[in-house]
Amino acid sequence: MPWADLFERAEAYEVETDAIGAALRGRRERE
Repeated sequence: MPWADLFERAEAYEVETDAIGAALRGRRERE
């Protein structure tokens, strides 16, 4: 697998985990 693909996947994964973390934080703040 080319390195560029690995970096792109890592960036996409970080964005997804950030979105999930923000959603979880928002849910906690609303309760």
